[in-house]
Amino acid sequence: MSFAEPQRLTWFLALAVAAGLLAVAVWQRRRLVARLGDPLLVAQLRERVWENGRFFRHLLWFIATALTIVALARPQWGVVEEEIEQQGVQLMIALDISPSMLAEDLQPNRLRRARQDIADLLDLLGGDEVGLVLFSGAAFIQFPLTTDYNTARSYLASVNPGMISRSGTALGEAIRIAQTGFNEARTSQKVILIVTDGEGHEGDPVAAAAAAADEGVVIYTVGLGSGEGAPIPEYDRRGQLLGYKLDARGETVISRLDEATLAQIAAVGNGRYFRAEAVGRIAPAIAAELETLQQQSLASRLESTPIERFQGFLLVAVIALFLLPLVPERRRVLARVLPLLLAAVLLAGCAGPEAELVAQGNEAFAAADYETALRAYFNASDEAPNLGEPTYNAANVYYRQEGLAEAQSLLERALTRAGGVLAQVGLFNRGNVAYGQGDFGTAVNTYKQALRLNPNDADAKYNLELAQQALQAAPPEEPPPQNEQSDEPPPETEQGDNQQSGSQDADPNQDPAETAQERSDNRDERQVEPSDNNESGGEQARPEQLTEEQARELLRAIEQNAETLQEHLQLRLRSGGPAEKDW
Repeated sequence: MSFAEPQRLTWFLALAVAAGLLAVAVWQRRRLVARLGDPLLVAQLRERVWENGRFFRHLLWFIATALTIVALARPQWGVVEEEIEQQGVQLMIALDISPSMLAEDLQPNRLRRARQDIADLLDLLGGDEVGLVLFSGAAFIQFPLTTDYNTARSYLASVNPGMISRSGTALGEAIRIAQTGFNEARTSQKVILIVTDGEGHEGDPVAAAAAAADEGVVIYTVGLGSGEGAPIPEYDRRGQLLGYKLDARGETVISRLDEATLAQIAAVGNGRYFRAEAVGRIAPAIAAELETLQQQSLASRLESTPIERFQGFLLVAVIALFLLPLVPERRRVLARVLPLLLAAVLLAGCAGPEAELVAQGNEAFAAADYETALRAYFNASDEAPNLGEPTYNAANVYYRQEGLAEAQSLLERALTRAGGVLAQVGLFNRGNVAYGQGDFGTAVNTYKQALRLNPNDADAKYNLELAQQALQAAPPEEPPPQNEQSDEPPPETEQGDNQQSGSQDADPNQDPAETAQERSDNRDERQVEPSDNNESGGEQARPEQLTEEQARELLRAIEQNAETLQEHLQLRLRSGGPAEKDW
């Protein structure tokens, strides 16, 4: 396996630094937790925190980041071979590498600018064959005609004046050497491109150009430099500037562009002269000229293209990011989220006019416009008589208005049409209505039915315990009247948001701290209001005795952290409101 952009792999260093910082943060958090107090008490308060959940969340994040870095580096393995039909001209480029090409009247210098322009030209060529001739005081073919532009670029990048020891500018010899590089068996147009400053030429380059033109060769020239000229720098083997070239009299040599000679060579060679000025303009102009020349279909060639494999790495990274928010950091989160997922599935299948009516009723319920909500729910029930949800929502409205008898009647009807989650919730609220009416026996039986449908419902367990205590405390011959405050705390009024029971039947994994805190916060919505007799009595009714376990619950509720409270506020989805179902 190879990488098209291996430099991106250095980002793993930043990822390693992030991992180190995270490890330090985890260590500091554990130290702070250890300082909170008694280890046993701290462990009990934090029993809902799932350390493995945090670990897996961090692991998924690092996996996603690492795989994204690998994908950005563009991993490749395997090749796809494609047969390419080539068509173009034969182009021999004659590049001047004499010391004068180091003059800096073009930035960064003449030679580097020439290499850049030639590389730009290679990017614009199609099926043209390209060869390279280097010349100074002598000339030679650096590489013959080829369509492998990548190899041509690698040779071009290594060009420097030290490759020819003889100084000078043998321009005429460069033209003659370039002619020898053409394939005479092909009829495609033969082109020589001379890239030089034109100064200090040896021999007769104009005559050499005329001779090449007689053979059908077209010659283009590119001039680098300026009329004002620039000194020629000299460097040591380490590339350090030693000074500037001096002539025999000890004066600094100024190298100037000889445009006249280059223009004459191009005219004799039936071509055109270009002056290198603005960056990026020479290559497009030369490529346009080559398009006008005679071209020939050359032999086809196989081109191997590496296969990009980044897609798989990126897909796994996306999956890891998708799973990241689904990994809980606290226990029993799945049990809380599952009812919401079931509701979402039900919502996805809702359609018809009853869906809009229920939505209107829900909005009115939220705004405390109970009359409008009732009309909407009853109309929805008329549209879909077999659905229990509108009737259930209407029962909630009556419950809010303390119409317990109407609420009980509607709940009875809803239960005859309901099933699954709604049936269990309806039984729970039916038990609440019976408790509010003082019918503790019915409340006990109804809570038990709700628990048969959902044995893990801690709210039903808690209310069942309260109803049983109230049933035992009430005189057999005279049950408590409706809305009268009993000696026990009333049960929750509506199906709540995963509060836990303090009884022995409750889930042992539930944090008692959350239980006590949530019961206190939701008293106005989840419990029957105290009677007027209790208000006038001066002292509010409370349980006859506070057990050790209840005391521990209160203590843990006080010490409950802000994070648990925030989660409680965000998850109050079961209390008080209508069923959020838009069917």
